[in-house]
Amino acid sequence: MEQNENTLDNLWPISSCPGFLNDLRDPDSAKLNYRLLFGKPWQAIRDAYQWILPNQKCRHKVNEWISNEFPIRCTTLTKSPGDSINCWEAKIGEGVYILYSPKIPSSNFQDLEKPDWSVFYINLIWRDAEEYKGENALWAGRRFLKHLHGMPGNPIHAVYMRPVNVSRDLDCQHLVEALNIIPSSRASVERLEKVYRKAIGTTPTKQLDVKNKPYHRVVWWNPKSRLELKEKFKWPNLLKDHL
Repeated sequence: MEQNENTLDNLWPISSCPGFLNDLRDPDSAKLNYRLLFGKPWQAIRDAYQWILPNQKCRHKVNEWISNEFPIRCTTLTKSPGDSINCWEAKIGEGVYILYSPKIPSSNFQDLEKPDWSVFYINLIWRDAEEYKGENALWAGRRFLKHLHGMPGNPIHAVYMRPVNVSRDLDCQHLVEALNIIPSSRASVERLEKVYRKAIGTTPTKQLDVKNKPYHRVVWWNPKSRLELKEKFKWPNLLKDHL
């Protein structure tokens, strides 16, 4: 496949927020202008393309493998007027979804065009308020990871995440607003760490995020059919336990 060929897993939606409101230097001013123009407070927006189904061509082999079992799509989340992020979204259960990308552990930067999938970042697993039927969301997440683990020629050397209570974390407010999340009144970082450890099999690592908090990786991740890296793994601390 040509590197610049468009497939359903690299067609990113353009934000539906009016372009003239974009102001990355002053997001609060942009939100105020939005309210003055439309007469309502700003709320984060999710724009998405169509679902990718089995046997449809994908640019990334990881996405192609996932889509054989779970519908995926390209999603754009607009946090504030002019500030959008792209990621992939998969439907992993009845009303259960996951956001993921090959995000660089040492920063918040992600280049979704590059073929390097040596790491797999789970941004969020959530339950949709309109669709959710009661399935355990984290067990659905483990089922998703088990399918990913079985990928032939698997390029992923580490699966990692950050235990965060998105309902209370200001940096995650856009997720709550855009994704119709069912909030959890009992959720806390400490409780999530314990739940992730039990349900998904994670442990804190020596790799720190931008807030100097340890990322958590999936301990059992060790695909039998692994694609060897051409270069040395770039984030060795992601593979070391935080003692």
